[in-house]
Order: sequence, then C-alpha cells, then structure tokens
Amino acid sequence: MLYRMQKQTIIMMGIQGSGKGTQVKLLGGHLQRDPDHSVFRFETGSAFRSLAEDISYTGGLVRTSIAEGKLQPLFLTVSLWANSFVKHYNGNQHVLIDGFPRTRAEAEVLHTAFVYYQLLPVTVIDLRVSDAIATERMKARGRADDTEAGIAERVAWYKNSVAPILAWYTDHPEYNVISIDGERAIEPIHEDIVRQLSL
Repeated sequence: MLYRMQKQTIIMMGIQGSGKGTQVKLLGGHLQRDPDHSVFRFETGSAFRSLAEDISYTGGLVRTSIAEGKLQPLFLTVSLWANSFVKHYNGNQHVLIDGFPRTRAEAEVLHTAFVYYQLLPVTVIDLRVSDAIATERMKARGRADDTEAGIAERVAWYKNSVAPILAWYTDHPEYNVISIDGERAIEPIHEDIVRQLSL
C-alpha cells in the first residue's frame, strides 16, 4: 500500500520528558512511507550536541552552556537550522522540526523561513504532560543534568518562555495547533497524532 500524502510542515513541541523525541522519530518514520516526498528533519538538541563536540572556540562555549543548562543565543540557534535548510532542504520534502522554536523571537525568524520556502500552513503539535509527569520522566532518565534543581528550572522555563509561543501560534491564521495527551502509552499517542494529521 502506498501512503501518498500532501506535503507537511510540522513543529513538535513539548516539555522535556513529554516523549517528544520518541514521537518525532515515529512520525518521521510514518512520513517516510510517502513515495512522493522524503523527510527533512531538524532537531535542535542534536545540532547543539554535535557542535559541542567540535574542537573550536564556539564548540567550547556551547559545551559550557550545555553543562550549565543555559539557553543558547538566538543567532547561534538560527544559524544552525538556517544552514541545515540551505544545505538539505530540496523543496519536495515533509518538514519536521523538533525542539524549536523556544522563544517568540525564534518563532518569528522561523516563520520567515516558512514564508521563503513556501511551507505554510504549518501544523504545531503540542504534546501535553503535567509538570509532575515531566519531572518523574526526567528523573528516570538518569542524565547528569537531571538534578532536582535543574529539572525544576527547566519546567519553570518551559511554562514561562515556550508555552506563550503556543498562544502566538494559536492566534496566527497560518498555524494549526493540535493538542495531544502525552501521558498515555507511546503507540496510542502516535496513532492519535497520525489521525489528527489525517495521514
């Protein structure tokens, strides 16, 4: 069976611990079934982790910022995804964005790229979990930066900085925000996302 689809532009948003990375991977696999369009995916965290491994002055600064749990500067974030678009987007791909934007300024710059590449309208998937569930899942990961203080700071930051972006997208006529219950098992969440995207 061929899964022919209309070309999609999708942003996956959700607090750390929401299962966003897992759902992006599953959704990317589903989109890859389409014989007419490949998938262009940009994942902010992966891009910064790669940069942090670079033996350069900037790489060192990024390593320090990651270790301290700091937000990376706007110019650097934009330069990474913009460079990825320039090098890898071929005009006939589904676009799947993970972990970006994280501020209103980033959302506005990303919108200019969507306009330039004629990628509107955009579907924004809001993967929702409670603060308690997100905290519990982050603690279970066992990462070095998943201390109680670090987790609490990330939860507060998401609510104060990222959540308002969803309000901006909700009010924007060229964006469709879909809220997904992220507190269920992995497969039902994926099935719900596919259904709501009519894929």
